[in-house]
Amino acid sequence: MSGIRPLDGIRVVDVTQEIAGPLTARMLAEMGADVVHVEPLRGDNGRNSTTPFLGSEGIFHQLGNRSKRGLAVDLRSAEGQEIVRKLALRADVLVNGTAKGTLERIGLGYEELAALNDQLVYASLTGYGPQGPLGDAPGYDVVVQAFTGIMNREQDGPRLTGYLYADTATPLVLVNGILLALMARPLTGRGQLVETSLLQGALHMLSNFLLWVQDDPLLSRRKPSSKGGKGTADPTTCVYACAEGTHLMLSAWNDAQFRKLCDALDIAHIGEDPNYATRPLRAAAFTELTELFDALLAPSTAAEWVDALLPLGIPCQVVAEGPRTIIDHPQLTANDMIVEVQHPTKGRMKQPNHPVKLHDTPAAVNGPAPLLGQHTDEVLRELGYRDADIAALRERRVVA
Repeated sequence: MSGIRPLDGIRVVDVTQEIAGPLTARMLAEMGADVVHVEPLRGDNGRNSTTPFLGSEGIFHQLGNRSKRGLAVDLRSAEGQEIVRKLALRADVLVNGTAKGTLERIGLGYEELAALNDQLVYASLTGYGPQGPLGDAPGYDVVVQAFTGIMNREQDGPRLTGYLYADTATPLVLVNGILLALMARPLTGRGQLVETSLLQGALHMLSNFLLWVQDDPLLSRRKPSSKGGKGTADPTTCVYACAEGTHLMLSAWNDAQFRKLCDALDIAHIGEDPNYATRPLRAAAFTELTELFDALLAPSTAAEWVDALLPLGIPCQVVAEGPRTIIDHPQLTANDMIVEVQHPTKGRMKQPNHPVKLHDTPAAVNGPAPLLGQHTDEVLRELGYRDADIAALRERRVVA
């Protein structure tokens, strides 16, 4: 490995809070960018979230802001605004995750900063997109789940997915846009505005539910299904209860896998029955097939079934009790999917590693999220502030 990272030399100003915005900037930091996370004096809302605290830090803050430097500044003050303006003047990227109009009202919007630094890539993240009837509405993952209908199940009504899908998908979309804008800079000679939203990230995740076909009510009104409590309408792509309280996620998706499954369960005649030869036919026989598989799979544990079925090429897995139960799984370890960081008050912490691997120029996790204002003095000195100036700003509660 060369020690070089793809974004070495890139400077990023991160004016975001909570989850999606910080995750976006964190991925840039771990690819080599120098990211300064700008927080209000009270701290990022993710730091003060209702998630279990790590000392004075919420989990949202810790996972979203590791590998960065932290600057605490009061953007309500003219002096605080000038600090961020100076950061933007020397930056390549600014990530804005504040409510619509917040930075514009204080002279830190795209038009104002682009006039000062025409190389700046200004990435804007909103809840629903900046235009339209919801352009000004606050957006959170759970309300986007409601808006998109992903939480409206066919059989048991509205139900949260149990994970933050818009908050975690949208950063991948926005990072892609930022990188494309940086690639376009040598071609156009300037930076540009890059926009996305939690809604856009959610729609990307929901693409298979969003195909509309004229006069086809099945495709045009399709909802996520929870038929029979199994999670899908396909009897071979279901969760099955097994021995000792374990559960098996089975996904014998195609016709060949279905036949292999039937062979393994000693019901080869079912696999060869023309009444079950295709997925639509098996879906039509949902009740009878799920009752059959329930009875056949119940006597053994899910792990025993995985040991028996997976080597045959039948996709299946034990349903884990929760994400944290797999953190030491050898599959994650073998692929460097988990990283340890040393927290100043909590000691060793395990977290998901950067989500993509570049073998010649790999990402690097540079440590935990900064304590509130941990790098304020360091960043201000780089902007030309003297120690006496910094002390005066701190005394006037401009910075922390």
